[in-house]
Amino acid sequence: MSRAFGFGHRKIPINLICFTFFILVLTACSTTQPPQVPIALEQAPKVIALPRLVFSADRPDSFCDLDVADRTYYWVRWQLEEKGYRVVPVLLPALENNFRPDPWAKASAAELLSKLPEGADALLLVRITHYLALDFCPREEYPTFELAGEAELFAPGHQTAVWRSSGTAGTIVRSVAEDAVFSVGTDLAEQLVGPLPPAR
Repeated sequence: MSRAFGFGHRKIPINLICFTFFILVLTACSTTQPPQVPIALEQAPKVIALPRLVFSADRPDSFCDLDVADRTYYWVRWQLEEKGYRVVPVLLPALENNFRPDPWAKASAAELLSKLPEGADALLLVRITHYLALDFCPREEYPTFELAGEAELFAPGHQTAVWRSSGTAGTIVRSVAEDAVFSVGTDLAEQLVGPLPPAR
């Protein structure tokens, strides 16, 4: 038996009211911008090199996990471009579909900057520190998907990162796999790049 509230001559089901309130809460949360964190450089970068995502622990199964790494990379790049940065790719060896550690997960600043393309001012490394994807293979209607990561900005002449951020994201509502990858990936990308000041 469903309950309803009356407004004038109309009755609105209570489940519709709860759903509308939930959407408003999500909208308010998604429009809240994280505080900006200054970059420890005298001259802010304008061109950022962006290698593929690196994984410090578990990582996607390329046969099951809906191109999670490529899609999240795309949204990180989109966030950077929205802030006015010109983004250039960095060619790192592809991530193999095996259980061996990602060789670039613990790369030093010098190793990373050796890959800096000509014309780039800095390199942004996105490292996934937590990866959980349940029921992606075989495809289940409501998978569990979680990501946590950190972003570090490296610049020539500096032996450590000149800027960093972190974030976590996960499925909070029942959704199909495609929607889970979209919502979690975009959420994490916004958390990682959101604190970066806009390009000048």
